[in-house]
Amino acid sequence: MPIRAIIFDVGDVILHERNFSKRAEWEKRLGLAPGELNRIVQGCEPAPYAAALGQVSEREIWETVAKHLGLDAAQIPELQRDFWSSEELDATTVQFIQSLRPKYKIGILSNAWSDARYFHNTKFKMNTWVDAAVYSAEVKLCKPDPRIYQLILDQLQLVANECVFVDDKPANIQVAQALGMHGVLCRETQQTIDDIRACLDEHRSLAALFFDLGDTIMDEATEVKDETETTQRADLLPGMADALRQLKAQGHCLAIVADARPNTPINVLKQYGLLELFEYLAVSDSVGAEKPNPRIFQAAFDALHISPDDYARVVMVGNNLERDVVGANRLGMISVFYHWNERRRTQPLTPEEQPSYTITSPSELLALIERLDK
Repeated sequence: MPIRAIIFDVGDVILHERNFSKRAEWEKRLGLAPGELNRIVQGCEPAPYAAALGQVSEREIWETVAKHLGLDAAQIPELQRDFWSSEELDATTVQFIQSLRPKYKIGILSNAWSDARYFHNTKFKMNTWVDAAVYSAEVKLCKPDPRIYQLILDQLQLVANECVFVDDKPANIQVAQALGMHGVLCRETQQTIDDIRACLDEHRSLAALFFDLGDTIMDEATEVKDETETTQRADLLPGMADALRQLKAQGHCLAIVADARPNTPINVLKQYGLLELFEYLAVSDSVGAEKPNPRIFQAAFDALHISPDDYARVVMVGNNLERDVVGANRLGMISVFYHWNERRRTQPLTPEEQPSYTITSPSELLALIERLDK
């Protein structure tokens, strides 16, 4: 089943304690040792865990701390604000999260005190890039209690195996996995992002997108060829460059499967800065077989490590019923006929030429891939 949401813990995943200057000012003012203020806050009674369970309010915690430090009630808001000023967004993580939307829903599942939602939304605007959030103090449950995981699933309207759960505590990950979620343990930012991407790639509906070249990506009528019949340059079909970039940005694996001279795809794609979008170029003159011969498709499958069990998760987009559609259909792929012009026959003559789908523009291609990848 494809992944539809990523659920994040907050502390030490999205937010990190990095700037302790305000705490240090309080410690100097109160004659405390470095780090002592944090030890007092985390060790006070009523215990912070009771606050995370919603058994006491955050206000009660700070009243206890203020009393211990000999502060009056008027100083509590300043102390509270300065204490939490140590928390900063991990900009790389947030940028990654924002890149996942709207394709994936984003959830928050946090063991946090009663003021956390207000603090996160006012200071960090989390509500603008999160689809659902469950805070422990509000529901009087804490991770790793399985019931709190179910609450975020209910808000997202998803089942467990449609979600990736990201946390910095192994015990919380273990419960998520026991419920059927895909778990990612956060140790550092780039590792976490890489592990999430790997999980999404492993469970996406589509394994790869194969493209023909002529009258699919480039306009054959505009080709300029040399004496070896190698295309040196050509115009692209309107909107195709943007569509390819968008598909790549969404995480799709792209490949060329084309009947052409070896350097033709390289020359054309380089002309528009598109070559780096493609994982592999299967070209007939290099492979020694033209579509619909399965060997040219097999070259791409092998290069991309796609097993026969996953052929049905590969899309072939092309303008030739006899070559692109027949070749894809014989291998059990998803065949997409790109009816862009009338240069070749556009009506199937046999069942093998019947495409799975027909499109007439890059926008239709994008919409189709979005539907198929759900």
